[in-house]
Amino acid sequence: MFLSVIMGLSLHNSIAVIEGYFGKKTPFVRTPKWGIVQHQGNWQQKKYLVRSLNPLTWLELGLVLYFGFGLALGLYWQTYSLIGLHSMLVLGYGFVGYYSVKHSLS
Repeated sequence: MFLSVIMGLSLHNSIAVIEGYFGKKTPFVRTPKWGIVQHQGNWQQKKYLVRSLNPLTWLELGLVLYFGFGLALGLYWQTYSLIGLHSMLVLGYGFVGYYSVKHSLS
């Protein structure tokens, strides 16, 4: 399961490497969680609470379908050489995609 999740994170890591290679500057700003500095603070109305899906999440879900289709074709054509790899990729991207959707919509 660990290796599957790491495979699912490969898309995020690849994008980070490409952005770094092309010199995209991203700020690192340490702030209190949700910008709440008092005990009575409310995080539901914060501007960075996104209730829509990121294009990267859609790409992750597309990869789940893509590798799921490859897995189904491998089983149908009885070519079992890539079933382990496709299963791990479906689990990994499915896990990361599920939690991305859950986090975005909650």
